[in-house]
Amino acid sequence: MENLTNITSNGLDLESMTDEQLELITNRALFLRQKKQEEKITELTNNQRKLEESARINEEKLDETATELKKTKEFIDVLGFAVNSYKLQILKGKAASRVYSLFNNDVSSIEFIVWNTYFFKKIYSDIAHHFHVSKCANINVKDFEEACMLADEWLPTDYYIREKVEEMKNKVMQGTLKQERVMALNMYLKSTNNGEINPFAA
Repeated sequence: MENLTNITSNGLDLESMTDEQLELITNRALFLRQKKQEEKITELTNNQRKLEESARINEEKLDETATELKKTKEFIDVLGFAVNSYKLQILKGKAASRVYSLFNNDVSSIEFIVWNTYFFKKIYSDIAHHFHVSKCANINVKDFEEACMLADEWLPTDYYIREKVEEMKNKVMQGTLKQERVMALNMYLKSTNNGEINPFAA
């Protein structure tokens, strides 16, 4: 039996071919057609995978960009950022004004000598903690008005007063409290039932 190579090399005369030769050519043609279709499908599948991978990478890059933009916005939308720093100064001014008002603006008073250092730290701490940040400079600009309101209305709690009174008493025992504050503290304790009364309560 002649093989397909011999047949194709001499040209195709389908009329003169035997059934066996025709079947051989048909099978060969079907095989080649199927092979080309499979190659095309594989090529299309690979191209689709490449497109999907490229789309996934681009989507990840977009997500990363969006995350970076969000972080950048969060970074610059705080009171401590350069363009907003004037608002931070306003807030600090209000906080300082509130602390001084608690002493009737008398920096020579017993209460001022005892409490001024504590109160200046505490008012900033309370305002920052209200917004779940570590310091007032990290407060979001959108919360500026509320932060100012908190500063205007701030008061030390009874618990805080008692806690710090005990702390100062311990410092007196340890000899680490400055003499001026020791004298002021003794006078303060006498006027507040040994620190039980909070003279700054509303």
